[in-house]
Amino acid sequence: MKHPLCTAPQPLKEEDMNTHQLINDIKDHSAQIKELKKRLRTPWERMMAAEQMQLDRLKRKVTPLMCLRAHLRGKTHLSQNPDLSKELAFKVLERYELDQVA
Repeated sequence: MKHPLCTAPQPLKEEDMNTHQLINDIKDHSAQIKELKKRLRTPWERMMAAEQMQLDRLKRKVTPLMCLRAHLRGKTHLSQNPDLSKELAFKVLERYELDQVA
């Protein structure tokens, strides 16, 4: 069975999505990732497992957002696995769709 993004009757367009919110969410997560990486690069004076797990969770949150953003621009975020990139984009798609007013 083909993936819903591959069989969609109309391609997704940026004007159909709340790209402002999507970009803001990506920026917020990216800033948090940057701060965590900064802390993890310093010499460790204690166990940093909690920070490492938090970094992993943030990366797993931002990757689908990056996949959706790339898909809206006609690109693929995960170039080694474009099918996974589409699947991840589809998982967060509904959060950023603009309401269709009839």
